[in-house]
Amino acid sequence: MITFAHVSIGTGGPVSCTLCAARRRASEPEPFTVGTVRERLIEACASWAHGPGPNVSFVRFEPFLHPALPEIVRIASDLGVQRIRLRTDGGALGASQNARGALSAGVRHVELVVLAAGAEHDELTERPGLFAALKAGSRAFIETAAAQGTTVALTGFVPVCSHNVTSAAGAVAALCEVGAVAVHVDAAACRPSEHAHVIAALDTAAANGVAGFVTGLDAAVPAPWGIAPAHEIGVERL
Repeated sequence: MITFAHVSIGTGGPVSCTLCAARRRASEPEPFTVGTVRERLIEACASWAHGPGPNVSFVRFEPFLHPALPEIVRIASDLGVQRIRLRTDGGALGASQNARGALSAGVRHVELVVLAAGAEHDELTERPGLFAALKAGSRAFIETAAAQGTTVALTGFVPVCSHNVTSAAGAVAALCEVGAVAVHVDAAACRPSEHAHVIAALDTAAANGVAGFVTGLDAAVPAPWGIAPAHEIGVERL
C-alpha cells in the first residue's frame, strides 16, 4: 500500500461547501510561505518510515493558486520525494498548460475535490463554471500524460455534509466519468440518518469498477469500503 504524508501549503481548502463555511464563519484561505512549506517537507522526509517513498500530498490551500507552486514541487523533488500528489478543485488544471507544467515538475497524482455533479457543484461552491473546468482539467491531465507516455493517477475526494449528502452518489459518478480510479468519501460531518446516502455513493463507485472507501462514518463500515487504497498520515480535514 502506498503511503502519503499530508503537507499543508496554506490554510483553507481547495474548495468547500460555502453554506457550511458561512455557518463556521471561516476565515479567508492563505498560502504558506515557501520557507514554511520547505520545513514541513523536510520534516516529512526526515521522519519517513512507511515503506517506499517518501510520498507527499499537498493539501489545504488550492495548489494552483499558490504563487510558488512550481518552486514547492521542485523543492519536494530535490528532497527526494518519490510521489507528489495535489489535492485540487481542478478548475485551473486545464488552463494555460497547467497540466503539462504539473507533469513536467514531477506531479503524477491528482486528487479532485467534488461536492456534487454539474450545476449543483457550482452552486455549493459559488464558483460558476467550476464543474465544467474540472472536467476539462481532468481530461487535459490524463491526455497530456498519455501523449508523453507518463503513468499518472486521478482520484477523488468527496467531503459530505448536510447540504450535499443526497448528491454524494452523483459526485462519485462524476468522478468515475472523468477517470478517477479511487474515490474517498469523507462522512465525518454526516448524521446517522444520512448514512444510507453515503452507502449509495460507495455502491456507485463499485458499480463503476472504482475503488470507493469511506472515513468518518459513525457506524460499522461494510467491507471493502473501510479499506483505503492508500495510507494517509498527518491527515487534515478541509
